Amino acid sequence: MKYIIIRYILFIILFSSKIYAQDSIVIYGKVKDFYTKQPLSYANISIKGSYIGTTSDIFGKYTFKIPKSFLPIELSANFMGYQETTITIAQKRDRNHTFLLYPKIIDLNEIIVNSEKNVVFGSRDFQILDYILYQNKILFVNYKKRLSKSILLMTDLQGKTISAIPIRGKPIKLYTDCIDQLYLICQSLPYVILLNDKKVRMHRAYQDEYNKLVKPCVANLHDILFYKYMGPLDLSLEYYAYKHKNNDFKLFIRIDDEFQQDLFVNDFNYLLMSNGIKILGNTNSYEALSKFRQRDLKEIFKHEMMHHPIYAPLFVYDDTVIVFDHPNGKIHKFNMLGECIESIEICYEQMRGWQPQIIFDESENKFYTISLKNSISTLYSIDINTGRVNKIKKVPYSWIEKPIISDNILYFLYRRKDKNSAKYLYYEEL
Repeated sequence: MKYIIIRYILFIILFSSKIYAQDSIVIYGKVKDFYTKQPLSYANISIKGSYIGTTSDIFGKYTFKIPKSFLPIELSANFMGYQETTITIAQKRDRNHTFLLYPKIIDLNEIIVNSEKNVVFGSRDFQILDYILYQNKILFVNYKKRLSKSILLMTDLQGKTISAIPIRGKPIKLYTDCIDQLYLICQSLPYVILLNDKKVRMHRAYQDEYNKLVKPCVANLHDILFYKYMGPLDLSLEYYAYKHKNNDFKLFIRIDDEFQQDLFVNDFNYLLMSNGIKILGNTNSYEALSKFRQRDLKEIFKHEMMHHPIYAPLFVYDDTVIVFDHPNGKIHKFNMLGECIESIEICYEQMRGWQPQIIFDESENKFYTISLKNSISTLYSIDINTGRVNKIKKVPYSWIEKPIISDNILYFLYRRKDKNSAKYLYYEEL
């Protein structure tokens, strides 16, 4: 008897589901960006005026089953940073529909730019997370209260607002790769930024041979791409040259900070002994320590010992590759064949308050560095033929951030207490 009852219940369930399937329609398709046609992952699709809905998958695809008794309805798709799009479903049959969503337009009247002298852009309502100069424009990542409500803002070089769009996700920084493509790096995904004279847009980025976000391409010289690899413990550095035409990938230069490597080995072994830690294996050389398998322990010691990552940037200057080998106090010059044609002694490393930072003004082919004394920065130009520096300007602001030089103009972020702790973008003519 019990078996018969179970069969009867199952029959009712199957029969009901079959009737429901006959009395419902399926709406399916994709949700995409109107301009780029890129899929929008996890967009909301719902019956307008109700809580009934679904979401698109990681590829922007969705499937929604609707009872015929609900018809006609308005089906809407919405996504953060985009305008809601609605269609009417009246016919009682399955339907394939692709939602194309327009990015929301930011009310530029809300963005009030400060007209103070030497201020390019500043607003009490917007914090500047990051900025970059790109194609005679300035791009800002701004936010009001929290990063999840941030916007991408485009201005001209005088700070006049041109265009703005919301940012999906929490932004980290703006990034330009070696082929001059601009990206916005967020916690979840990287985005490619596209702009013209009037608008700025962005869509999801995909890794390719030119843009490797983990091991980035830092420069290019004609058909040669240069990739940067940080070595173990960030105390060594390797640059590789990649020739796209013949798929040739080889080591260009390796730089070791031998002084810090020796210090690290000594400090590491001292901390092992002082903490009573015994391990098997050799830890008496940098090469042996770089293969040490207890990674977590090694990282803890790395931060405790306060060793600085190696700083040896690579730049392309006309048809010459220039490497600032600060650990060894040299400026190396290479030709297109990868041959070192000259090595020059660096004279500025011992300068009081010198900061490990090289700024390249690509428009003028000039190199600069900075010293910091009593929180005030002084800018020096670098003569790459002699390794000497020449004092250019003392910046009359304390603790400036992210200095960029273009067309003999120094741009930098500066936070003033009387401006509600908001960062402003300033400039100084050189």
